[in-house]
Amino acid sequence: ASAESRSSLGVMSMAVGMFAVAGCALVATVLTDMLWGLMLGIRAHFLPRLHFFAVDLKERYGSWAVVTGSTDGIGRAYAMELAKRGINIVLISRTQDKLTKIAAQIESLYGVKTKTIAIDYSKGQFIYDIIEKELKDIPVGILVNNVGKQYSYPMYLTEVPEQELWDIININIGAATLMTRLILPQMKQRGRGAIVNVS
Repeated sequence: ASAESRSSLGVMSMAVGMFAVAGCALVATVLTDMLWGLMLGIRAHFLPRLHFFAVDLKERYGSWAVVTGSTDGIGRAYAMELAKRGINIVLISRTQDKLTKIAAQIESLYGVKTKTIAIDYSKGQFIYDIIEKELKDIPVGILVNNVGKQYSYPMYLTEVPEQELWDIININIGAATLMTRLILPQMKQRGRGAIVNVS
């Protein structure tokens, strides 16, 4: 019985050891994952705020950025922040009056160049020839695909008028896809560029 109990104790001891190793491995994995997430958060949110760690966007990507949907909200904030970093801005939106105001504000605050293009992305594919002509001599280093549209108020898909659905498709999907297709070749040619898709 004593040899049998020693054998049982040995098996039990080995099982406890295996569970201890598995537990330590699990704890190490969880801690590593948490530390990695913390490091990525610090890198993304805190280091860029320190001037020493700031990325020179103009040096890295080029001197011009295109921001779609740039007169309000997120698009306006992107345009302002890029201008603050010394990037010239092409502002694209529907309303020329709003574009003119934001362009004047950016130029006076940050001393960069601006260009405005008043375009309604809901009009479909013919507008991209106009945009291409307007951007012909501008070396775009950053493209911010921000323009977007949603329903006027919450409703079932079956209640949304077909034309409004086409507008949403042209603005939310077509604009990002075709603007990227328009700008990407010059970025590839220069070997640098950044595209930001806001959704």
